[in-house]
Amino acid sequence: YYWFQDCDDNDSDRSPGLSEWLNGIDDDCDEDVDEDFLTTDADRDGLVDIDEYNIHMTEWQDADTDDDGLKDGYELFIGTNPLFADLDKDGDGLRWFQDCDDNNSNISPYANEIRNGIDDNCNGEIDEGLPDLNPQILIVSYSSQTAEVNRNIAITAFGNSDTETILFDFEDSLQTEISINQATVVASSTGIYRGEVCAVTNGVFDCESITVEFTDVEQVEVVPTTNSPPEERSTYLSQLNDNTLTIVVVSIVLLLVTILGWKRPKAPAKYADSMNYDNSVPAAPDLSNWLQ
Repeated sequence: YYWFQDCDDNDSDRSPGLSEWLNGIDDDCDEDVDEDFLTTDADRDGLVDIDEYNIHMTEWQDADTDDDGLKDGYELFIGTNPLFADLDKDGDGLRWFQDCDDNNSNISPYANEIRNGIDDNCNGEIDEGLPDLNPQILIVSYSSQTAEVNRNIAITAFGNSDTETILFDFEDSLQTEISINQATVVASSTGIYRGEVCAVTNGVFDCESITVEFTDVEQVEVVPTTNSPPEERSTYLSQLNDNTLTIVVVSIVLLLVTILGWKRPKAPAKYADSMNYDNSVPAAPDLSNWLQ
């Protein structure tokens, strides 16, 4: 197109022969801007294209600009921002705007209310619809109900499952040390002392009386023992020495008896021939006569 036919002879993207595009420019030189997008919804997100481009700043060709699974038109309808993803951080199936605490999966509109001081089901109420608590003292045990003055008495209390706290209350004259469900008391003077132990929950009390007694320290009479004269006392060491000496003397005597009583064995007797000879045997003949 010649310059007199073109609305911008320096821009080849603008001329009477071009189609209009949604860009804030008169592309087809008809002196109207984006007129072809006044009623169209190219991405079917429920928003007119020209409004997405000029007002909402969303992608007019992308139904979910922030890629959070919610269409731009729906987000504007429910009041969320289509330019920022609306996620489910705690994975409980509800997005942040549907959940009263998107960082805790135990809290959601679908959760059951439990007794914990928290709005579990996101209805603006805490621990509603639950049965009333009935705290009770079940057991109270004493280390001893009577003790001498300045000696400790330990008192332990147990409540039922509805009990949140165990409280002890004693007369001021008692010295008291409390740890959870146990109280240790001591008195510096004799007498009977009273108090209370209570199971407490949400301002509901169940109490029992406590009574302890402190008495004088028992005096024990000590009977003195008579010491034996030093020469008659025998210590363990002296007894041990006497026994050792006796054993040594007896051993020596037994050794001497053994040596003196031992005799050398006799030598064996030599062999002697006990054969008897008979003298009646005739003598040898006289041969002298034969020699003459």
